[in-house]
Amino acid sequence: MKPHVRLVIEDQSQVGDARRLAVRLATDHGCDDVVTGRVAIVVTELANNLVRHAKRGVLLLAFVESGGRREIEVIAMDHGPGMADVNACLRDGYSSAGTAGNGLGAVRRLSEQFSIFSRPPEGTVVAVRISAVAHPSAATPSAFELGGVCVCAPGEVVSGDGWAFT
Repeated sequence: MKPHVRLVIEDQSQVGDARRLAVRLATDHGCDDVVTGRVAIVVTELANNLVRHAKRGVLLLAFVESGGRREIEVIAMDHGPGMADVNACLRDGYSSAGTAGNGLGAVRRLSEQFSIFSRPPEGTVVAVRISAVAHPSAATPSAFELGGVCVCAPGEVVSGDGWAFT
């Protein structure tokens, strides 16, 4: 398993860095312009949410291959304040920050797999996968199965950790 790239998002300037890295990850794995654009929007929206709403936030990015599927995985994690009403936050037009309120809804629409968990005041995790092909087959499952995340220690490019399941 290749490690996820870990990006700390604390400042608006890091949003563009995250988007550029995600676009490079997608293009390096042969994604076309449509998929690359979807990845760019998803990463931008999630990173902006970390800057606007979170006390501290991290994005994890990876290219994953599983069960014949090739996908870009994006995980946004923060340490609060969390969402009291996740369903309201997913509705287009809902905003707690005076924005247009379309971000999380767009992330959900642009992703083949979307999962969100929030527990106020501890924080929120949003995990998405975007197919590396513009038109994935209808057989792609809509829910996550079982998986893990491997992240290198700060400043490293290889992780010595491992895990398994049977």
